[in-house]
Amino acid sequence: MFQFILVFTKCEDATSLSQVKVCQTAAGSHVLSFQSEDANRKYQKMLTPTARKEVDRLLSSFVQQPMNASEPPAKIPKAPVKDGMSAMEASLACNPDTVPDCALLHDKLSLMWGEFKDKVDELTMIMMKNEYEFNELKTNLNNQLEMLKAAKARLNQLLGEARANLAADNEELKQKYQQKEELDIQYMKFMAACKKRINWIFYQDMCAIKIVRNAVMENSTQCPTSTMTDCDVGAWVPEECSVSCDDSCDPAMPYKCGGWQEMKREIVVPNDDCGVKCPRLSLYKRCGQYHCPINCDMSAWSGWSKCTAECGGGLQSHTRSILTKPKNGGMACNTVEESRPCATMSCDRNCFLAKWTKWTPCSMACDGGFKEKFRHVAIPTRGFGKCPSSGSRFRYAKASCNEQRCTGDEVCVANQDLIIAIDGSGSIREAGFAILKNFVETLLKRYETMYWGGQAVKIGIVLFGNGVIMPDGKSVSPAILSSPLTFDKESVMTTVKDLPFKKGFTNMAQAFSAAETAFIQGSRRGSQSAVLVVTDGKPSFNFMTNEMVEQLDDKAVQRYFLLVNEEDLSAASNKLMKSWASQPWETNLVHVPGGLTLLESDQDMWADKALVKFCPNAYSPSDAAFEEVSYGYAHIKDGGFCDEVAGKVEELTMLSDSVQDAEQCAALVSGAGGQSFALGVMWARGKCYKGNMLVDQTQWDEWQKSRVDPPCPSGWRSTTLYDFYAMKPLSEEK
Repeated sequence: MFQFILVFTKCEDATSLSQVKVCQTAAGSHVLSFQSEDANRKYQKMLTPTARKEVDRLLSSFVQQPMNASEPPAKIPKAPVKDGMSAMEASLACNPDTVPDCALLHDKLSLMWGEFKDKVDELTMIMMKNEYEFNELKTNLNNQLEMLKAAKARLNQLLGEARANLAADNEELKQKYQQKEELDIQYMKFMAACKKRINWIFYQDMCAIKIVRNAVMENSTQCPTSTMTDCDVGAWVPEECSVSCDDSCDPAMPYKCGGWQEMKREIVVPNDDCGVKCPRLSLYKRCGQYHCPINCDMSAWSGWSKCTAECGGGLQSHTRSILTKPKNGGMACNTVEESRPCATMSCDRNCFLAKWTKWTPCSMACDGGFKEKFRHVAIPTRGFGKCPSSGSRFRYAKASCNEQRCTGDEVCVANQDLIIAIDGSGSIREAGFAILKNFVETLLKRYETMYWGGQAVKIGIVLFGNGVIMPDGKSVSPAILSSPLTFDKESVMTTVKDLPFKKGFTNMAQAFSAAETAFIQGSRRGSQSAVLVVTDGKPSFNFMTNEMVEQLDDKAVQRYFLLVNEEDLSAASNKLMKSWASQPWETNLVHVPGGLTLLESDQDMWADKALVKFCPNAYSPSDAAFEEVSYGYAHIKDGGFCDEVAGKVEELTMLSDSVQDAEQCAALVSGAGGQSFALGVMWARGKCYKGNMLVDQTQWDEWQKSRVDPPCPSGWRSTTLYDFYAMKPLSEEK
């Protein structure tokens, strides 16, 4: 409903609404009446009792009464009744002189819409977060399922191999049993015949012959039995078989395969002429009458699997497959899976801290500020590990800085990329917007884009408060990047002067988005990125703005606020601004409690307050002039030196490599009779070189006049590690 009203109350000019009137019902409540009857019907259909009360409350506070306050209010005439009008429409009294401020009404309606939109956005964010966490959990569980599926597949493969091996072994065992049965039958038959033959030889053939012979020869004079010696031989000794095995053997015909093996025996007792001669000493028999053995053949090991635990001890395994099963007595297979321990370290891990960051820019330009440095967590804790708190001395350091007294003439010369976001919303009003522009112009006069011959502040301008509903009916118009980051201060001043009053609602989130875009396009490496918001502190969409603030905070973008309103700092809207400012907010927020009137009354004072808090490095010309007279030297240029002889700093005369500041270096140069010197910064900090340049009164006076871009007669020698200083001529002291 509010979205619908915002579309129809969009300002065409600064004074009136072209599509809507404010009317009063017979009950005294205020309502909006659109010129379009279709719009009226749609509007009435959208109104709920709660929304009707909110609209009445809003319109009652914004209706302007042009008549004199001392005169009694005129009775509002009722509009003539037309055919087809409803009773509600006929009872409305619309005063043509009762005209709300278009810009203010549009902005206030956006605040009401913003309250509901924030709740919707917050709920949407919660839903998206829950969806993200659900998807993360789903992905995690799916990954676990994939691991289990892989393990299951691997085990199924092993099970399949085992089953195949078991089936093959059973089949082979069956065949072996059949072969054994056949061989047993053949063996029994053959051994029975063999035994019968042996018994015949031993007990009938040989024994009978020897008994008859001994009986016949017992009384012989030539070969008596007592002197007769028979041949006696040893056991058979087999030689190597001609083949080790034969795969062509048929168990049914075992004697038709294999090789031949020679059997030999030796004579133990030789026979005499009367004894039995020796039998043959060698014979051949079949051998190798079995299939050749097949050894097990296995594949190479797979890679090690992922450890089953990240800590506390787990297992990882690798596997291999059986390519060829062992047969015929071949070498058996080894194990197909091996495991080893992994991740045996403790699950309790302390956090690991990164190196110290650089010191942050000073929080105040003068009158004492502070700077900070941090150690962020690089690797978080695990289990019951320990980690220092973010505010402990192991992770946070704080030091004072810029303790010099403020003089009121400071100019900002910081290495800073600054985006100034100016509020041009309807709640500011056109006259108030002019005051804000004048203040920004006054503030910009105190910022220097070039100083000491080097780059200082780079400035850009963003105009917001142009919020309207885009044609899609959902999105909000983007803020306007009126001037990208630039060193051309005159161009920036002209841009500010020509800024139009937009009369929209306060789209501060889009202002931060535009600032982020400007930093991406033109920020410098090593410079502080900062956004200065000049506003009355009434953003339309708090949730969206808070999201953008978090994005800027993640990118280390400093956030400054100049609040111009009559509310106390403890008010809800101002508390929100304090939470969005960089912390601590006390050094990053300036509140003008009297609103636009107080800001207009003394813009120089408020510009001074803003500069002191929002500029990390300010320079006071009056203090500098006093110090130059007192100490006898002046800072001339950053990142370079002026010398007619030396082309590099190292060609100058080094006086020390451990000075603390420019004052100590100046004392050394004065003692050495020098008139200029180069002082190291960054990695060369502490080094002090005496220059060869002679500084006369004319050159000194010229440098005093040209602080922004000082001249060098012989041309500046550029260097990032040294700044150039000049000693005050002695003639001036006399």
